[in-house]
Amino acid sequence: MCMVEELVRPYQNRAWAQSNWVLVRFWHGSGFGFRHRQWPHLAARYGDREPTVNNLGAKVDAGLMSQCFGPCPSEVIQGRIRDYLNDHQKEAAQFLNSLLSQLNWAFSEFFTMMQEMDRVQIDAHLEPRHIKLCATCFDLYHGLARALEMTLALSPELLTKSESSDNQNELLLGRTCQILMAVVSRICVRGGGAAGFRRLVARGLPDTDRVHYYVALAPVAGCLIRILDPKLPQDVSFYFLNFGY
Repeated sequence: MCMVEELVRPYQNRAWAQSNWVLVRFWHGSGFGFRHRQWPHLAARYGDREPTVNNLGAKVDAGLMSQCFGPCPSEVIQGRIRDYLNDHQKEAAQFLNSLLSQLNWAFSEFFTMMQEMDRVQIDAHLEPRHIKLCATCFDLYHGLARALEMTLALSPELLTKSESSDNQNELLLGRTCQILMAVVSRICVRGGGAAGFRRLVARGLPDTDRVHYYVALAPVAGCLIRILDPKLPQDVSFYFLNFGY
């Protein structure tokens, strides 16, 4: 339980990225559209490639850290996280608040860099470092969105019951919906920036092969399903949560 407590400490004022990747690793295989080792759009293009092995014997991949291995969710650890969130309302609300803040930051950084790159018409004029940073921010966004999906799945009461979230459920629900809708707007709505995202996907720049609609929107769909789950017909909910991909 000490490990769980450390993993779900608020993300402010600490190195949170590695903790978040650990949470994503425990969730990989349970999330909506998150049951593949290789992203479907990359598997269709290249086949289901095995990750390469570096000189230290560690498996590495150009994609997300959590994608370096096949999905193997830990129901035991997920249960421990659920118990901790349900038993520590104040800490759970602080964690979710900080997670939403970092998610908003990561996506905003990605979107800003994407717009800057979109203004450069010739690929050769783009700085490799800028491309890498943009792709890294997208990776961080996806990992944080998956951690949010996991949190909503394990402790949905954080958004619905005041006693489960230190009387912050309405604030947390509003922030969650605001961020999810901002992502959908900037990825899918033409006037919201979707044209720039479409051009970035089509350019096929180095290090951006996982910047794709599937990767961007699947965790958003997962979060929305978790929020709506009690209101969905049982057969629809069962299908999405067990066969969604």
